[in-house]
Amino acid sequence: MGGDRPKEAVELVGELCNDGVALALAGNHDTNAVAFCMRSSTVEFDGRAAWLARSAGDAPGWLRPHSEKNLRQHAATLAAFQDPVEYEATVRALMRLPIWLELPSLRVVHAAWVPQSIAFLERWCAERGLESLGIRAESIDEAIQIQRQRQVPDVRHWHELLRMPPCARANELRPDANEQVALERIVKGVELDLPDGLEFTDGRGHPQRAIRIRWFDAARDRTYHEHALMRPGDVADLRARLPAKLIPASTDRGALVSDLIPFDREQAYGAPERPVLFGHYALFDRGDPAVGKVLAPNVACVDLGAAYEGVGGRLAAYRWSGERSLCMANFVDDGG
Repeated sequence: MGGDRPKEAVELVGELCNDGVALALAGNHDTNAVAFCMRSSTVEFDGRAAWLARSAGDAPGWLRPHSEKNLRQHAATLAAFQDPVEYEATVRALMRLPIWLELPSLRVVHAAWVPQSIAFLERWCAERGLESLGIRAESIDEAIQIQRQRQVPDVRHWHELLRMPPCARANELRPDANEQVALERIVKGVELDLPDGLEFTDGRGHPQRAIRIRWFDAARDRTYHEHALMRPGDVADLRARLPAKLIPASTDRGALVSDLIPFDREQAYGAPERPVLFGHYALFDRGDPAVGKVLAPNVACVDLGAAYEGVGGRLAAYRWSGERSLCMANFVDDGG
């Protein structure tokens, strides 16, 4: 549900899934859309009211507040649907999407493969008699079949998953602190607060006090800009502000970094792990077509900024044929 043409994207992906030739995973824009339509004080999904209140400013009573910032982020989606009935049906369909895919030789996730978060959500599902939020299968064909038949969380379960405790921030808590943090780590990535209240302005003009990090790498002996998983311009801005600052073993609030993010090598996504593909980060550089693709031998990002096509972003895919070492030659994108 992100980008400038969310309705077209949802319709295309829906057709591919209905035809049995694709499997779709939920991302942060999808879970944000569900929370945007979920009442906070009652366990109620009300997409029609959310659509009708889209210009109401900071309207109270929603799991994702209808603040100016959130309305601006969701504006393209709201504008794409002229009918509140169609909008509600579309967001309800997003609630059916799995969160991750695991095959014997490949993993796929929207933002970050975080074992502690996935294990927590598996336990959370088991305690409620639910099937997994993800899909594990022996082949992609089996996974597609499972997607079409799987039991899905209902409104009550989604309300639990998206009801972040007041004032809580996922990057200040362990990845298995609760179901809300676990879900955020997987669909929104792993972030690290900057030291001493420092902030920088990202490429969209938003002030940021935390950075998205290379969740598959260890943070020890890395500077903040070396460990950032962001567009090159944002990394350059961060480097200018913190040219040599190493990530410390504890945060400004005293929490151990190893409790929050991979800090030592044994916590990282190591070489023996099966390849993992993910999106989310809009990594691209107009002058360097290799940016944002293969980030480690078994780690690759397929989001090359299609939502930024006017400034160099492009739509991309990876053709995987069972290889354990991912390679640049298997990327296909509309930039050549």
